[in-house]
Amino acid sequence: MFDELSDILRNRVSPEVLSGISELTLALEKHDAVMYKDRINQLAMDANNKDQITLHDEAIAIVYGQINALLQQMHLVIDVDNLQMSRLARILEALVFEPSDDDDELVRIIEESEDSVDALVEILAVKLICQPEEIMDVIHVVPEETITAIGEKLQVNLRGSERATEGLQETVKLLNQHAGLTIDTTVGMESLQQSTELVGTDPMVLLEQHREKMLALEPAQMADQVISIVLLSGVGVDELLDEVMSYIEMITHDPFVVQKAYKHTVNRVAELRKQP
Repeated sequence: MFDELSDILRNRVSPEVLSGISELTLALEKHDAVMYKDRINQLAMDANNKDQITLHDEAIAIVYGQINALLQQMHLVIDVDNLQMSRLARILEALVFEPSDDDDELVRIIEESEDSVDALVEILAVKLICQPEEIMDVIHVVPEETITAIGEKLQVNLRGSERATEGLQETVKLLNQHAGLTIDTTVGMESLQQSTELVGTDPMVLLEQHREKMLALEPAQMADQVISIVLLSGVGVDELLDEVMSYIEMITHDPFVVQKAYKHTVNRVAELRKQP
């Protein structure tokens, strides 16, 4: 939506205002706030018939109208007019409560706080990396129910983080176990050694990169390479055979190679199941 606003305001407002509007619209996108888009499109159609001051005022009013509607949905009263655009945008982004390393600390703040306004001020101070005193004067109303909902969202984040950690540990374990069964270095293990952030990589990405090399391998070697790539994606032992074979059949249509690779993969799955 900022593209539309940028077309309206470029060369009509200061770079600071344009930058601030950009940050605010990006923050609204994170909340899937879209009600203001029709009004922006209408403003764009009428732009040539309006002077610079009117365009500026109407664009700001539309964006801030959406912000106030969003805060009303959250039952929050925040003095948005006394916040710089960049800080307001950061507050809006913080209120999405995407998973972060701060979630444990934020849960502790909620558990220890006796006042809902104070709790949100402290939470936002952590998210914005600022002192509570810098924002406490603009946070006016925060219902207890809103803090409860924030706490529930943070708990969901933490459970997801725990599952992700467990999934990473399981993937690393399986790749190491598979590496112990193979002689050749595999693409999956090399990727893991490069960075654990590659865990979860779509197998097609690595298969496309190494397709030609795999076609030159013996069926068993090809199978081990594909097994490592599929394990890196986070697939467990139970789904491994079906997943590996679906990718091998994409790489080659040679029935002899597919049959040999299938037998080798069956044996590898059986060996992995025996591992502690």
